[in-house]
Amino acid sequence: MREHVQMMTLGTVATYINGRAFKPAEWETSGLPIIRIQNLTSSTTQVNYTTQRFEDKYLVHNGDLLFAWSASLGAHIWNGEDAWLNQHIFRVVPNEGMKYKIDGLAALKEKGYNTNRLRKEDQLSETVIHSLRHNQPISWKNIEKVCVLLDCQPGDILILEGGQDCEE
Repeated sequence: MREHVQMMTLGTVATYINGRAFKPAEWETSGLPIIRIQNLTSSTTQVNYTTQRFEDKYLVHNGDLLFAWSASLGAHIWNGEDAWLNQHIFRVVPNEGMKYKIDGLAALKEKGYNTNRLRKEDQLSETVIHSLRHNQPISWKNIEKVCVLLDCQPGDILILEGGQDCEE
């Protein structure tokens, strides 16, 4: 699948929203979780919550791509309820213009994953299958699932519209 590699800056493909600097006085025992780096790297870490409301740009949803950039570097797909994003973690929001460069369902079918199998084995939901069929965006979590099934990287199936391939 890697016949051509498209090179571009990270800022070209996505917007990176840094989390909010939550103060210990804002931590509570109920409300929405506050995602801290240790909550991404360890399942046993205490979770802080808050019932307060903040700018929507700090709100994280299930399937959002997060990038921790302080103390430990790492990309993580948020797999939880809505939560608030703490400082030193970016929420990665794909820029407009990201398009599929392959027919994802056709590629999955070539690998033996027809839509019936995808549904039956609970690999992809009907909503995701519908989105792929109509070239609509899917979450990073589902892009990751497709890439696992196809044994590829997101850059193998996505392209920034108007981008240029680099020479081999």
